[in-house]
Amino acid sequence: MKNTIILVLLSLVNSHILMAQENFVILNPADENSEVQVIKKNGIGLNHSSSNGLVRLGTYVTFEGAAFLQTHTNHNLNFRTNNTGPAQLTLATNGNFGVNVPNPTAKLHVDGFTKLGDNAPAIKMLKFTSITATVSVPTGPNVNYVTITNTIPADKILSVSLVVDLGPAGNVFAGYTQTAGYQVDITYNNAFFYIWNIPTNSANILSKPFKLLVTYKE
Repeated sequence: MKNTIILVLLSLVNSHILMAQENFVILNPADENSEVQVIKKNGIGLNHSSSNGLVRLGTYVTFEGAAFLQTHTNHNLNFRTNNTGPAQLTLATNGNFGVNVPNPTAKLHVDGFTKLGDNAPAIKMLKFTSITATVSVPTGPNVNYVTITNTIPADKILSVSLVVDLGPAGNVFAGYTQTAGYQVDITYNNAFFYIWNIPTNSANILSKPFKLLVTYKE
């Protein structure tokens, strides 16, 4: 009969499981203070809460077939293994996702090397900013380059990208020679990155802000 509710009482270890037509109710008589857990066919299913009820975690399914593992309160959803240590994966309330990052600031925020493809290297990137040198030709104590400390072994560096910001005039990159007076270049070793103003051809890039992006492998 459609409206008939069939109840089946099962004894499993120290628990009782109560089955109904619409709900799956789990009771734990061994602990009189434990809460009843109800798994519904639709809507919120498992609902695991902190002792003060401020943080709740559970599942949710819909008639349309969508299924969710989610927080039921305004808290990040964290994942870890081996029941110890900080979160290894974090899905923030704003949709940002972190790998070994508890408070991700981008849609994908990774603390560590990343690898895209089986044959690709595991890589990281670093960004540096500074100001180009004040002269094109060394004069007295003034040199035509600036240095940035390099903590990456030179043989691990895969690429460097140097862009000088000219303001409203735009940007120029390392090695640009199409227009006179805008030539800048870069070299590096295990200790420093050197950003050079090329003598006689860099008058328009003196004392300009630049960005340096370094990609290196594990």
